[in-house]
Amino acid sequence: MAGALATLVLVLGAALIAGQALAALAAGASRESPARISPLAPAYGLGALLVLAGVSIRLPGHATTAAIVLAVAVIVAAIYLRGRVRGLAEAGAAGAPILLVTVLAAMLPFAIAGYVGVLGAGLVNDDMASHLIIADYVADPHDPVPTFVKGGYPIGPHALAAAVSTGTGANLVDVFAGLTVALAPLLGWVALAGLGGFGRSRR
Repeated sequence: MAGALATLVLVLGAALIAGQALAALAAGASRESPARISPLAPAYGLGALLVLAGVSIRLPGHATTAAIVLAVAVIVAAIYLRGRVRGLAEAGAAGAPILLVTVLAAMLPFAIAGYVGVLGAGLVNDDMASHLIIADYVADPHDPVPTFVKGGYPIGPHALAAAVSTGTGANLVDVFAGLTVALAPLLGWVALAGLGGFGRSRR
């Protein structure tokens, strides 16, 4: 459970910071003219993290290198954001209820089961077995090479999971669980951005 929660916090925090930095940079934000916080920013951030992880994990050091590169990128983004964004209180008031509701809803399967594990495992869905094999491979490449990797399967999520696992010491099952839960508030915030014409309670 601790590994899943750590992953949830790390992924959401990193996506928020990296995405808002990209949004502010694209808007030409400055300390004299700061940009407003966007609920779409975390989605940008997650996309950037997936690309960065997928590229950096191929470098020497693999998962360790990816963890360092991601950490440095988030730190640089946080430094850049200082004084370049506004509306933090308003964004927090709108986004916090969505965070709470979506995270609690996404964690229901784990709460019902009584433990954090692979979702939907059984005769119908054994996809996570392949994802765990890919993540283990990209973290420290070795023979045999997984068939999916040979076929060019996108490894961004696996690279991100491997980097978080290496950086925190959490096992990959917990990391993937935390990453899965993190997608719920990210999607909720994207929906929030599309409902800008409504009042806060209706949104």
